[in-house]
Amino acid sequence: MKAIYVGVGDSIPYVPSSDVPAGEVVSFAGDRVYGITRSPILAGELGSLATVGVFDLAKGNDSFAVGDEVFWDKTNKVAVKTAGANRFRIGLCYRDAAATDARVRVKIG
Repeated sequence: MKAIYVGVGDSIPYVPSSDVPAGEVVSFAGDRVYGITRSPILAGELGSLATVGVFDLAKGNDSFAVGDEVFWDKTNKVAVKTAGANRFRIGLCYRDAAATDARVRVKIG
């Protein structure tokens, strides 16, 4: 059977159980599926999560160089450099970030 094109795949539909603000990193399906809200989504309402793109994410004290893997720490809600409990890979560093920087630019996906 031939493949059938159904869409670009830059977002995924999402219905939250509680309100989700814009800019929130959301994961589900055991962290195999994740995305970032572009606009607020109300509880029980259909919205979408961006699954590709470049975002400035809050980060911990790690420094990053372009191309470094970036992980999302779900507990502290910051980007970190290492995998671990409650962390999943969110993308690659898109611009260098010093340890003292508040954010790191990440290409998610």
